[in-house]
Amino acid sequence: MFGSLGAHYLRVKPYEDFGGVPSGASCERFVLGEQPAGFVRVNLAAYHLAVPDVAGKVVVDVGTNEGAGAALLARHAARVVAFDRSEAGIASARARHSLPNLLFHVHDAARPFPLPDQSADVVFSSEVIEHLPDGGALLRGALRALRPGGLLLLKTPNDDFNRLENRLNPHHVNPYTPKRLRHEVEKLFEVAAISGLTYDVALLRTLEERPEPHPPELEPYRFGDPIVIDRGLLVRLQITPRWVPLPGAEAPEYLWVRATAPRGGRPQETPPTGR
Repeated sequence: MFGSLGAHYLRVKPYEDFGGVPSGASCERFVLGEQPAGFVRVNLAAYHLAVPDVAGKVVVDVGTNEGAGAALLARHAARVVAFDRSEAGIASARARHSLPNLLFHVHDAARPFPLPDQSADVVFSSEVIEHLPDGGALLRGALRALRPGGLLLLKTPNDDFNRLENRLNPHHVNPYTPKRLRHEVEKLFEVAAISGLTYDVALLRTLEERPEPHPPELEPYRFGDPIVIDRGLLVRLQITPRWVPLPGAEAPEYLWVRATAPRGGRPQETPPTGR
């Protein structure tokens, strides 16, 4: 969501505005309550895409922030293990979402995931990999956590769409193009289908009347007192997600990956060379 706002409104610093994070903070995340609930719903759109794949499954949510998406998945999954490097985010997640099948951890996505190897059916990650200097660490962690044939679902901004926003955003240290993302994923996963995802942004304007409790002629009045005209212009930001074919004439704002862990188990890791 942040990237699309930066694309449409270049003077906005989306990682600082709309309830984001102050300049110089160590990570970029939503803070619930500091931005309109609609922005949270936009962020949850990717989680809704994952719902059909998680029913009755063990799911990992990588970079869960305050846990709203993990809680959504936990309403369908057998168990959800969700983690984030932000202690404040996880504290908020634990306070807001208490479900018997939902566990939260303070954990860095660049380290092996906090659950046994080959114990998860689905690994989900939305707008996290671009924050890691080594995106391969997240992919390797996902592969290690997944059972053979398990599913990786991943969303990240498309560097081909708005390279300027990625360069201006100090938190996007590892942006991906479709070609680079496919190359990285297919090093480890058996199948990699990469789709384009974008958001159409519109401003909806309506006039809102606030009628007075009494007819105007019955309202008391003394000549010279101010008269309030109680009509407001209401402006709403409407954001509509849609798929974009890849390859195609239009560069999508985001990339969506569906990848399958090898059914024969994870590839053998190459031992270090040298002394």
